[in-house]
Amino acid sequence: MFKCLLVLIIILFFITIKENFNIIFSKKYIAKQELLESGSRVATFFKQGIVYLTIYYFILREYLKNNFYSILILLLNIFTIIFLVHRSYTVIAVIACFYFYQYENSKILLKNIKIIILGIIFFLIVSISKKIITPLKLGLYDLVIERLTSMTYITNSILQGEQSATSIILNQILINDYKIYYETYMGIISNFMIYSNVFFKFRSFSSIFQPVLFPFINYGMGSSFIAEAYSNGGIILTVSILNILFIALIFTNNALLKNEKVNNKIIFLIIGVYLSFYIHRNNLGQIITFLKRYLIFYLFILIISKIKWRE
Repeated sequence: MFKCLLVLIIILFFITIKENFNIIFSKKYIAKQELLESGSRVATFFKQGIVYLTIYYFILREYLKNNFYSILILLLNIFTIIFLVHRSYTVIAVIACFYFYQYENSKILLKNIKIIILGIIFFLIVSISKKIITPLKLGLYDLVIERLTSMTYITNSILQGEQSATSIILNQILINDYKIYYETYMGIISNFMIYSNVFFKFRSFSSIFQPVLFPFINYGMGSSFIAEAYSNGGIILTVSILNILFIALIFTNNALLKNEKVNNKIIFLIIGVYLSFYIHRNNLGQIITFLKRYLIFYLFILIISKIKWRE
């Protein structure tokens, strides 16, 4: 099954390059949003596949034991980070592997010094890499070295990361008691309708609050599902959504512990990591879209695994 998944990802890799060649290998600066908007569903499928493949290999690493696979998966992740300018997929995969390693060894996290040190190093790399990726892609190596050797840049990268931006959004929403009354939640139905964007025009939460609360910022700030909940329905809706999140995390963790099948472990790891670490920067519509896409990919892999391949 692993080899079938690997072949699928490689096919998606070449299709992604073919469809986005001029943008991926452009030596001109291209904003991340423009690159994301130019990407096809195949590119999204490929990035999801990288997450799935990385976790799959890590879980079965004792059985596969192949340096070629390790190097290939590493290169595919590097390609996703540098040329598709998308760190989140690799980050989710790595955190899932960290968690699975911890789960395998059945140690209390605070007593596992190795994991703590590796986790801190990984956090620093992710924080620092944000404004390194584009110069690296454009061949501006002097700028890369300058930033990596600047303590000011490193400090600001850590202190002014996405977690800070999300906190600022939430604080401003609470301070101004900013309300929109279910306007953005109407867009959630687009996840369950075909071509809904043709018939309805939905606005994201950030496109509504940013011009009002942050008119001086001329780039996308991201979002916050907690701030969105408060704006739509006040403290009661906020607490309700947080309770649903906690229940989902408990269910996901229990399902991971009880399931022995690799595909099931992978999907529960992905969902658990996303809900624990990446949910804070998205609105509810984006969260549902993410979960829906991975569930579709998971079902697709299950179907492939049921096919009786000829030897």
